[in-house]
Amino acid sequence: MDSLSSEGNPYFFDKTTYTNDLAAWTEASFELFINVKKVRDCLSKNEIAKEAEPVQSDYIGQCPKNQILALVTAMESELDRLLQELEHLSRVSQADYKKNHPRLLSQTVTLNQLNQQAKNKLLLTTLSAT
Repeated sequence: MDSLSSEGNPYFFDKTTYTNDLAAWTEASFELFINVKKVRDCLSKNEIAKEAEPVQSDYIGQCPKNQILALVTAMESELDRLLQELEHLSRVSQADYKKNHPRLLSQTVTLNQLNQQAKNKLLLTTLSAT
């Protein structure tokens, strides 16, 4: 077996893969920050606009407000986790990278899911309620 191969070698660490995965995590994290702001702005604009409406609606466009509120709560919770993760990563040694890699991948999936939900909800808010 080749000593540079990952097959059967529990100590092998593919730095290129980890770097690519870390870049994907960073991009998803940045996108989450942007999407939280967009969703908050959407909610704020709706609060201002609803003051002028004679009939209050439980929707923003075609999206139920409760779904948007639940999403922003989940996104803010994930932002808190991101801050904790950044604090943790600042103390991680290179030997710990392999151990933390699955957590990085899992969190990237979660971030991408939240970002996709935000995009979908924001699109629904732009569609006419009728």
